[in-house]
Amino acid sequence: LDSEIILNGINEKDFIHNKEIKKNTFKIIQIGRLLHKIKGQDILLKAIAILKEQGLHNIEVTFLGGNGTSQPFLEELIKEYNISDNVHFMAPKPHSYIEQHLCDFNLLIQPSRCEAFGLTIAEGMAAKIPILISDIPAPMEVINQGECGLYFKSDDSIDWTEVLVSPLPP
Repeated sequence: LDSEIILNGINEKDFIHNKEIKKNTFKIIQIGRLLHKIKGQDILLKAIAILKEQGLHNIEVTFLGGNGTSQPFLEELIKEYNISDNVHFMAPKPHSYIEQHLCDFNLLIQPSRCEAFGLTIAEGMAAKIPILISDIPAPMEVINQGECGLYFKSDDSIDWTEVLVSPLPP
């Protein structure tokens, strides 16, 4: 018998993508459990600290999800990097919230060190916001090897910072 692989999917029609975003702050979202050793949120924080040192202060990061053990560690990094004005934690929300509000952000980042399919990447694409992921196999497949999103070298804050600057407004 011939078989066909059917990937995870979402209903694109459920996602709002026509909102006007305020341009004074570049809003980044990372959705997922707070498990930095797997999800790489610490890499994102380091990149934000580097950008802030370079004079880019109008960046706001929202971590949406929780349900992990890394929040205290990430909060310490935020203090250490002096980026507490730039980072916010949001408790888990119903999926309908994500469908309605993902378009409020300028960029979805998935910095994972290890990831399976990456449904949140597909959700960002459905909301028609730019995507930035680490170059690990499964997420790279979702963005069709870079055709449908930006990527950086996994676990590399410097490369991430260079790629992250590309979609930022002047």
